[in-house]
Amino acid sequence: MKFIITMFLALMTTSSHAALSMSTGKVNSIGFATVSSGWEEYVLLEGVSSLGSCATSSGLVVFRFNRDEDYSRGFSLALSAYASGKKISIRVDQEHKNSRGECYIKMITIPG
Repeated sequence: MKFIITMFLALMTTSSHAALSMSTGKVNSIGFATVSSGWEEYVLLEGVSSLGSCATSSGLVVFRFNRDEDYSRGFSLALSAYASGKKISIRVDQEHKNSRGECYIKMITIPG
């Protein structure tokens, strides 16, 4: 019985993280644009032309900040990286998207 429970938990853990993806690059573009639910901030990274099922614009993956979460700190981090020419790393969950298929940012960092 312990074996069955352990296997079940292992399978649940694996499947819940299957859609996580990470990309790193310099900020190509940063701003905000209207979507069906209102305004959302976005980031495009240089050289990131595909990332699983995340939607693209002008040949680059569109990373969106979700207004339902505390996005302002992440947007500020991306803006400061853009201004200083530093690379950022963005993690998304490909199952967490807006109505246009653009993936929402789950984590953003400036790698050392």
